[in-house]
Amino acid sequence: NKINNKKWKKVFMNIGKVKSQKEFAKTIKSNFPFVKELRIMNVAIKELSKDCTLALEHLESLIFSDVSLDVFEVFIIVHPCLKSLSLRFITKDIGHPSTTGAQIEKFLQLNKGVQNLELYEDVVNEVFRIDITQSLKLTLKSLAINLSETKDDVKANLEVFLKAQGASLQDLRMSLHQKHDREDFDFGYWRHDERDGMKESTDLLILINSWNALKALEKLTLRFFKDSDVLEIERKVLSNLQPNSSLKEIKIQHINCEL
Repeated sequence: NKINNKKWKKVFMNIGKVKSQKEFAKTIKSNFPFVKELRIMNVAIKELSKDCTLALEHLESLIFSDVSLDVFEVFIIVHPCLKSLSLRFITKDIGHPSTTGAQIEKFLQLNKGVQNLELYEDVVNEVFRIDITQSLKLTLKSLAINLSETKDDVKANLEVFLKAQGASLQDLRMSLHQKHDREDFDFGYWRHDERDGMKESTDLLILINSWNALKALEKLTLRFFKDSDVLEIERKVLSNLQPNSSLKEIKIQHINCEL
């Protein structure tokens, strides 16, 4: 049933399993055709529907957390006004014909107008498993990435991606080697708790190795665990870093090392 026939602009859905992709798309299209910000959490699909997609003409911001890949695939089509995309914990069934990373890449190829992108740890490892700078012609203004147990090839491809975005990227947020408390859900990017016994990874080198290409960067936010030796180990790399005259704001959270 339609919900009050109102022109809803901001919608948050947390509905568990739905019957099919077709029913899911129909529910959104019939109730929320004017939505500008859509947040979808904890949704999975029971049955697939062939070639089922959903185009939202007014959609500006799309946020997923704890959804199945079958849910995300419904949105793989052009959304003409889309500017922001946030992806956190997207899982696929065993035997699914595609990978999560490939489907996200396909989505971004269709929506080149995305300027604000948030990718969380499992999604980062999926998306940057290959060098995507040639296939994705994005011009990002902001990028938020969460890194945890990041593979070496992912780090290398992420460095290339950052360099490719260096002329436009104004806001970079990096959360390094963290775990999430998924029981305390919050779409706020930085609401995570520090875990005892976690050790700082070398993911900070992604930023250091990309630094000279980040010409437009105005705001940098770093959040990572204590006792990092990266800055001590890589003094030769640090000596080659160029000053960034565009930088206006730096936030460093949960750090206990010599700068």
